[in-house]
This record gives sequence, structure tokens and C-alpha cells, in this order.
Amino acid sequence: MKYLNKEYKNVEELKQHFLKLVKQYHPDISKEANATEIMKIINNEYEIMIKLVGAKEKTKDSKVYTEIPKEFTDLINNLMKMEGLDIEIIGTWVWVGGNTYANKEELKALGFRYQRKTKKWYKGQFDDNYKRKRATSMEYKREKYGSIGMKSEGIGQLA
Repeated sequence: MKYLNKEYKNVEELKQHFLKLVKQYHPDISKEANATEIMKIINNEYEIMIKLVGAKEKTKDSKVYTEIPKEFTDLINNLMKMEGLDIEIIGTWVWVGGNTYANKEELKALGFRYQRKTKKWYKGQFDDNYKRKRATSMEYKREKYGSIGMKSEGIGQLA
């Protein structure tokens, strides 16, 4: 993590640091040439950190999603073993397109769901307070959180 890189005691401390960074790097305020790109990174880091810090505060009885970092790496490694997939990471979501029909059962087994509108499989993290919101376009998601794309070759793995 580049901007949200310290140990936070609670969610409130994380939010305060996040707001401080927003005031410093927001494209409407900052005079830096790459302020938009910096804000994408900060937003993405915040999405990840809020889940990690929030998970520490939850009791053992509550449902906690822990797909970061080892499970997330394992998920990508499993996708890379399949042939012909277009993998895209947007924020804390993984979207899979390409030759998905041949890998349909494996994707289901990994917990992916199919979205007809985009013709892609997706898997993401939610917290207990997640509520389905109005669908947003893929372009909006890419612009807000940034995007990393890769193609699977059927043999690769992340280090």
C-alpha cells in the first residue's frame, strides 16, 4: 500500500487518514498533474483497508470475508491455470471474460457468478452491511477504482 500504509487501530482512524488524503490529492483541489490517478489508487487502497480493519473489529460470530491477500492470490492463480480467460481486477472485484464457457464449472466452484448484461463472471468482497445498489457501468467502475487486466494461458501463476 502506497498511501494507506500504516497500522490503524480502528475504522474511524482509517477514515480520518483517508479524508486527509482526499483533501490533499482530490483532482478539484490538488495542483498535481496526476491527481486523478493518485485518487484511483487511494480509493482502491481504502476499499481493501476498510475491509481488513473492519474485520479486526468484528466478533468471532460475525461473517468476515478474508479474500485478501492469500485467498485472493490463490483465486488468481486458479484462474491463470485455465485457458483463454480475460481477467480484470477492478477494486476488490475480479471480472472474467473470454473463453468462459469451457471453464464454467470451475468458475462456479471458485464462487464466481455470471452477469448477463456484461457477459462476464464476477466475484467480489462484501461486508455484512452490503446492499445491492443500482448497477453501474464497467467504465464507471474502471474510472473510479482503476483496472488491471491480464490473460490466462493455462499454465501461469503469480509469484
